[in-house]
Amino acid sequence: MDWERLIGAIAQGGPAGLLLMGLLLLELGLRALGLGNPPLYVADPEAGYRLRPHQRIRRWGKRMVINQHSLRNFSKMPQAGWRVLLLGDSIVHGGIWTDQAHTISEQVRQFLASRLGETGMVLNAAAPSWGPQNQWGYLRQFGTFGAQVVVLLLNTDDLFAPPPTDWPVGRDRQYPRHRPPLALWEALSLLLSRPTPRPATRPPSGDPVADNLLTIEQMRQFVQPQAQFLVALSPLRRELKQPGPRDYEQVARQRLRTLLAAGNVPFLDLLPRWNTLRNPEALYRDGIHPSPAGNVQISQAIAEFILHHAQRHLSQYLSRH
Repeated sequence: MDWERLIGAIAQGGPAGLLLMGLLLLELGLRALGLGNPPLYVADPEAGYRLRPHQRIRRWGKRMVINQHSLRNFSKMPQAGWRVLLLGDSIVHGGIWTDQAHTISEQVRQFLASRLGETGMVLNAAAPSWGPQNQWGYLRQFGTFGAQVVVLLLNTDDLFAPPPTDWPVGRDRQYPRHRPPLALWEALSLLLSRPTPRPATRPPSGDPVADNLLTIEQMRQFVQPQAQFLVALSPLRRELKQPGPRDYEQVARQRLRTLLAAGNVPFLDLLPRWNTLRNPEALYRDGIHPSPAGNVQISQAIAEFILHHAQRHLSQYLSRH
């Protein structure tokens, strides 16, 4: 399209033309910010929903690449070298506020590469608001991609997560199925529409913690013995310092520890580590999600955790370094 001729024609239309020109320039400006091209989702019979495959997005200056397996990874995966599968929710995925290069998965890869000295990949299998049952659905469907290590990164709320559902796709403004016709349309929708309340889903057993713990045990049995299964837990910001987690969260955390100990699954609880820091609140951008500094701290902790507990599975790479 010849934009100069179009703008010139609009400008000759008087006040109405100037208004149209202003709207056109606003549309172009919003598109430059990435509006009009949101991350899209598809319903999934196992995981409930996942990112639509084959997307390349830039919003607010942040890049997002979704490959053919709905992983937030660049398209080409090395055939040789070590491989880690990182399962999670929006913390792992990073959302539109995190550039591809600054996701936890990419920073873990960089930390591991500095130690292993080999070509490798950390696969980012995550989506916003996924809980263990969504992650298990994805794992059942796609497998481990030949990873030597599978890391499940939870936050405390994930222990109470509901069963998978595809309800948000195309209904919740945060989970669009199709691109909006205009960037202006999306901007107005974000400004004027209210969040759509998700219908309540009853856990099968009536105890969401029990259902999620059972799911984590199913993941362990699926992953082992061909790969090392590790679990890490990121606390909510309000759990930091005193008074710490609420009583029901303390109970759920202990149930998780008991389950993992019974299965000999190494467990990394980040809460004690964060509480040794002078200002751990700076690791958060909100009540759950890490800030850029938080991403770095989580990534380093997970990389160290992997190197400490997965030496048998990574021994061929460690011995070469």
